[in-house]
Order: sequence, then structure tokens, then C-alpha cells
Amino acid sequence: MRGVGYAAWEIAVLLVAALVVGVVVGWILRRVLYDTRVEGLEVRAAAAEHRMMLVAAELARIRATAGGPGGDTADEATALGAVAEIAARTAGTHPAPSDDLTVVRGIGPAIERTLKGMGITSLHQIASLTPADVATVTAALGAFPGRIERDRWMESAAAEHRKKYGSEE
Repeated sequence: MRGVGYAAWEIAVLLVAALVVGVVVGWILRRVLYDTRVEGLEVRAAAAEHRMMLVAAELARIRATAGGPGGDTADEATALGAVAEIAARTAGTHPAPSDDLTVVRGIGPAIERTLKGMGITSLHQIASLTPADVATVTAALGAFPGRIERDRWMESAAAEHRKKYGSEE
């Protein structure tokens, strides 16, 4: 017969072993469940962003074919054609870099994608816009009348261009 001390020792060893097994199994389950939930959320967020872009494209198509709050159909279509000329003229003689346009006050990711889709990809191009160019770009954006002037895109872009490149050109 073994003594009480041996039984206490045996119980303590079994409790420590159970604790170690419980911690390891808990850690594995948490990692598996947590990673699966995060991956699921990331997939859902990407799908939602894709649906948002599709809805925005459909809205632009509807506005272009039926006219709507985004502006007159003819004006918007004409403006979209003129923006390519503005983008080429403001780019200068060398290819325009693809700057982060969101550093300009009033330009968020959605407007940046739209501007880059129209060919306006650099801070210098925005800083070089004339009042006539502003009217054309505003019409091509199809929304936000007066936003370019109100947020002073040209001044902000010029300051950011100087900060990044150290010169006006």
C-alpha cells in the first residue's frame, strides 16, 4: 500500500498534465476558430466593396442613359471626353506619375479611383487645372458640384506636390 503522500503527488502530477493539455487544446481551438472568423469577415468585406463598385457603375450607366441628378447626359458625356484632353495637357511632356491623390483635401479613395480612371493620376495635374478644367472635371465626376473649389484641390495639390517633389514642376 502506498502512502497518502504518494497519492497527493500523483494527483498533483495529473492536475498539471490536465492543465497543460487544456491550455494546448484551448490555444489550438482559439486559433482555428478566430482565424476562420477573421477570414470570413475579410471575404464578406471584399464582396461588399465589389458590390458597391458594381452599384456605382450601374448608377453612372443609368445617369448616362437617362439623365439624372448627376447632371445633364450630354454635358456629362462631353465632359468625360474632354477630361482625357485635360489629363494629357496637364501631364506635360513626360508621363504623369501615379501619386496618392488622397493626400489632397477633399479627395477620398472613391474619387481618387474615378480621377485615375479619367487619366488624372498626379498631384501636378490637379494643381495645373484651370477654372474651365475644373468645370469640365466637375461635370465628368457627375456629382459634388462646387466641391473642387470649396475644398481648394488645386492649392492643396500644389502644396503636396512641393512637399513630395520639392518643386512646382
